[in-house]
Amino acid sequence: MDFFARYRLPPETRSLCWEFSRTRYPDATFREAPSQGYCSLTLYLDHESIIQFRPSAHRIDLMITTLAQEVYEGLAPLTRLVGSLDVGDNHSGPSLHVYFMSRIPGVSLADLWYNSPIPSRLPCNGGQELLIKDFALLFARGWDSSLPHTASALISMKGKIGISLRWRLERMLSELPGRFHPTVAHVLNTLPQIEALPWVLTHGDLVPSNIMIESISNETDTNGPTPLRLAGLLDWAEAEYLPAGVGFYGLEELFGRTTTTSSHNGAGRPYPPPDSCFTYFPAADGLRAMFWQELETAVPVLAADTLLRETVENARLLGILLWHGIAFDDGRLNRVVQEGRDDHEIQRLDVMLLKGEHGEPNLPKFP
Repeated sequence: MDFFARYRLPPETRSLCWEFSRTRYPDATFREAPSQGYCSLTLYLDHESIIQFRPSAHRIDLMITTLAQEVYEGLAPLTRLVGSLDVGDNHSGPSLHVYFMSRIPGVSLADLWYNSPIPSRLPCNGGQELLIKDFALLFARGWDSSLPHTASALISMKGKIGISLRWRLERMLSELPGRFHPTVAHVLNTLPQIEALPWVLTHGDLVPSNIMIESISNETDTNGPTPLRLAGLLDWAEAEYLPAGVGFYGLEELFGRTTTTSSHNGAGRPYPPPDSCFTYFPAADGLRAMFWQELETAVPVLAADTLLRETVENARLLGILLWHGIAFDDGRLNRVVQEGRDDHEIQRLDVMLLKGEHGEPNLPKFP
């Protein structure tokens, strides 16, 4: 189901989007982006910009996107509202919000996964070390610009996830399959410590289709894996301030790979796809250790304070639960995932949170 059918937009909506774009930018060249998001239609405007159409339910908080560009600099696109488009008969139907954005270079990690042959030159064989280091620096930037949990400004800036952490955990403790209850209970018991962490501007949809990467020429080893660097992150529409470490949920996608039974490039589908399965790379533990080494170098307090480091690890578990234990449901985010209905999410919880044949919780352990 494409964007127009998903949101029950009239059949002429696509042509209206093109007409709006050509009228607003008469000298530009347009083409539809080959990979479309689940909640928007994106047109490339020449080579360095895009125009994006989003329904009201998924409109962008421009204060948050401005903060994202300030905190993460070139890794977040410049975003501004350029107008709205009324669709339907006599343009009396629903409105689409229209945004101008700078275009981040590179290709998405999803395109790499879905459109490349797996073996020798994909990052699962060693090319993602630079990418892991870039993510450590990304999270360090967020830490450096974080707000203390006591900041008065934070009260007005908390989003729908930040104001409902306990409620969501209590729902998951009640409704997730029993094998996950020890992990949920552990995170719930440590929630006061997690909420006392610095609050960081956190990307709300850190999935492969929103991770833009660039390959680096490897002239000394033409047969080895191609080194990859982080070019930037797309789609900050769901970003909000959350405790430091919650955003680490997205790192799991760098330590493994999603496979599906369908031949597609992931465009316009929710992530993870319902027919998908996630597995870790054999080198996942080493990559995770590399990330923490880089992050502790950039944020020395994490190396010096064992309790703080453990709390951030618990926040990482909270992030995994929030992003895979709560169903997306077109953005409603108010239903706990269920076996038989959301097996692709349950499978990720099994892989990311449990270990061993008896499903023991995979909780952080520190000396």
